[in-house]
Amino acid sequence: MNITNNNNFIIFPIQDDYIIEIWDVESKVLAYKIDDLDSVDQITINTSPDSKYLFFTSDQNEISQMDILQHRVVAKYVGTHKGSITTLSVTPDATRLFSAGMEGELCFYQVPTIKKGDPVHEIKHYGELPEIDDNYWMGINMQGEEGNSKCVIQSLANDVYVIDIIQCKVISEVHIPMSIQGVCDIAITLDNSRMFLTGSDNTNIVEIDIAKMSEKSNDSLHPSIKSHSSNHSGGAPWG
Repeated sequence: MNITNNNNFIIFPIQDDYIIEIWDVESKVLAYKIDDLDSVDQITINTSPDSKYLFFTSDQNEISQMDILQHRVVAKYVGTHKGSITTLSVTPDATRLFSAGMEGELCFYQVPTIKKGDPVHEIKHYGELPEIDDNYWMGINMQGEEGNSKCVIQSLANDVYVIDIIQCKVISEVHIPMSIQGVCDIAITLDNSRMFLTGSDNTNIVEIDIAKMSEKSNDSLHPSIKSHSSNHSGGAPWG
């Protein structure tokens, strides 16, 4: 589920029926329904920071960009993914898009300027990162101006990467020497100094100092990492 930044719409994917519903928050009515999706393993969605566009996967290796108010697909993006796309993320300035696939590949796209009446734009990826891990699970752009050029990817193998979106290369990486069952969320502080990862079991929160990720270490626990455990019986989940 996703909500546009202007809080006007809730985007709700229904995986089993291959449907995406767009609900108007104020009127509480279904504004539009996308019901012509192909049968896919997973529906992945994201919205642009200006709340104008919805990005979603419509088959195993294609991304569609829809104008939310006009209910019209305005662009299609094709990368080199061979399996389901697990992550879509748009930069804060809405000029670049990246996707991660189950096969472990990242693709980067330039988001075009859309004018009224334009035919559907067909966009090919301008760069890619071949498989550098078993597969990717979740990604997110960094905050503010820095987020226009950098993103963070966390893999199922518990490796975390900071990626240069423009040059399509790994800037820094760190391995988390612990088990996080089914990573389900990533958050980055507004100053891009730290990130937090948590798993579906809700028993561990991992805190990473982003600036220290590039430091060399022979320790079992890298100096950039703090691990917080909690049974969530009340209070903050660490400390």
